[in-house]
Amino acid sequence: MLKIERQNVSAIESAKEINRLRDNLTLKENTIFLPHIVRNLLVKLREIEAAVDQQNVKTAAVEFYKTSKEYLEQYQFNTELEVFEWANLTKVPT
Repeated sequence: MLKIERQNVSAIESAKEINRLRDNLTLKENTIFLPHIVRNLLVKLREIEAAVDQQNVKTAAVEFYKTSKEYLEQYQFNTELEVFEWANLTKVPT
């Protein structure tokens, strides 16, 4: 959010950041990513013999990534602005 909402940021740069976030969410959804702290908590809960269904935790994480990605995909301006990425001049024109 800080990259998107900072001063002097163009719509093209914001769209690029949103696309990066969407791609990151897709990767996490596909790999069923669980943050380190969540994995540690699951281990601790198993050690104290708490009834925790790891599959439910993984399913909830995947659903979170999927829902977040769908939310970002509702904004069509990302794809419309991709054609103007050259205006950022991040590469030297040839």
